Amino acid sequence: MMLTVAKANPDISVSKTCRAMVEVKDSLVVARVDIKGLVCNTGDTSLSGVMAYEIADSGIVTDPDPLVNGISLLAPADPQNPTIDEGACVEYTGSYYPSKAKDLAGYDTECASNVIFKDTVMVEAMDIMGQSLTPETDMADCHLCTEGPCTEYSD
Repeated sequence: MMLTVAKANPDISVSKTCRAMVEVKDSLVVARVDIKGLVCNTGDTSLSGVMAYEIADSGIVTDPDPLVNGISLLAPADPQNPTIDEGACVEYTGSYYPSKAKDLAGYDTECASNVIFKDTVMVEAMDIMGQSLTPETDMADCHLCTEGPCTEYSD
């Protein structure tokens, strides 16, 4: 009699979108970046200790931090199409206040139409044997504004 051993294939995915805007905070006009996305179990086993973090400029703290904090995700019925309803995915939302204004090339800028906030979300999890999965990431570029030319000064 031959014994067949099933092999588990744990996997996780993450997506991210963002929106940058200005707001008044403590009597100052500041930039705020809102982020949201989806963390999904795309493997064939349950996952535990699922954590999602925002990786942006040093010193940036999202609200909430972490974005996803130690939850479990069930194995999806269909790994090609996991859903929130079956417990295989979780949505996250958060926001942060950038400490630097940079352009697409990564240089400091004071021109609002050139400001872009580039950041990444990272997700980590453990499989049913307690082994850490390779962290997954997704990046989003958040433009402060997309219209109008940049002028240094106007009369």
